[in-house]
Amino acid sequence: MGANTELDNDTWEVQTPQHEACQKHKEFHEKVRDVLISYKDEQFRVMQTVQSVSKSRELWSNSSSEVDWILAQIKDLMQENRETVAEVLLSDGFLIPTVDCLKMLNIKYEANKAVWQFRIPQTLYCFWQPLLTGLLSRSFTQTLIDKMFMKLKECSDSSELRPQFLINWISEMLTSIARVNSGKKRRRCNKRVYVKELFLHKVPLQWIRLTENCLEAPCWATPHLLQLILTSMRPRLPRSSRKNLLYLTSIYTEGGGPLSSPGLLSNYSEQPIYTIESLQWRVRQENQVKNEGQAAENQEDVLEKDDGVEEVEEEEEEMVTETNHLEGLAHSDNMVAIAEKKAALQGSAWQIIADEIQWKDFPLGKLPGQTDDPDGLMLDNYSMMSLLDQPVRDEWKSPNTNLTLDLYR
Repeated sequence: MGANTELDNDTWEVQTPQHEACQKHKEFHEKVRDVLISYKDEQFRVMQTVQSVSKSRELWSNSSSEVDWILAQIKDLMQENRETVAEVLLSDGFLIPTVDCLKMLNIKYEANKAVWQFRIPQTLYCFWQPLLTGLLSRSFTQTLIDKMFMKLKECSDSSELRPQFLINWISEMLTSIARVNSGKKRRRCNKRVYVKELFLHKVPLQWIRLTENCLEAPCWATPHLLQLILTSMRPRLPRSSRKNLLYLTSIYTEGGGPLSSPGLLSNYSEQPIYTIESLQWRVRQENQVKNEGQAAENQEDVLEKDDGVEEVEEEEEEMVTETNHLEGLAHSDNMVAIAEKKAALQGSAWQIIADEIQWKDFPLGKLPGQTDDPDGLMLDNYSMMSLLDQPVRDEWKSPNTNLTLDLYR
């Protein structure tokens, strides 16, 4: 009995430090949660005061002294443990809204889900913008986006609000970073209203690390999110590497994966076709998959122009210069070969085309300068034996002669 008691005491002594650490973490977690709840209460108080969503957005964008005080508290907590602050922010009821939160903000999310794909509803964005703008330093931005990808990896049902809003927040933050890095300070929500960006200054992040986190949480939105990361990444990956990575990602996520695209059937090719509408729907789905890689590449080109990046243009200019130089050398060699073969065919009914001909502009069987008269193809002096008896020189068959002969009368 005494031995068991002594063992229990030793066990308690070993467990005590772990228990104390767990208790401290729990208390800190609750402290962060209480401060964030006070922020929500203040924002809802403003909304109830003006009784107007549009006016609430304007008031939220100009933070009050109460919001500034709450923000100062959260910053102090971040100094102690920013991982836990990010953890609480991404719990249900804060950045990831519940159904009740959406109703209180008068957001009809389900009815406008397609419109808000990859975007946060404007009211919810304005609700959290003052807090996020104050918190999103370089280190905390990295921590928060990393945590978002980790939480997304844990999701399994794309119909839930949680994965949808994780995807939308990641997209919003990466898009905002791209805009601010290009010198734009605001985003346009509609024709009359401008909303402040989440970021006030350029945000250099660990882009390789973000790329790895993105690929470790595959879902239907991965090609889009990866495209945003690759566009803002500095230094850039080679253009061919970016294109191949996006293409492989599109193939990997085409079947749906752990998070299939909401509202789309991943096995549409197996669905029976009973009507014209069903056939048209399948064609649209197949075209969507087929064009996904090309759309991502086009989006990359547009974003690169918006960013004012000149790296790709310089690389292409160098490639064009090098290509023109090589083409010049090849052209010089070809001209010599053409002259030799012209001399060999002199007096024959056949000739070599030395000019550059756009053959795509001519139908099959049609030659440059040919009239519509079918007799135009007839030779004046022609016999099958004379054609077959024409000697073929060895140099014409040489594999080293890199030249295509186009023969016509």
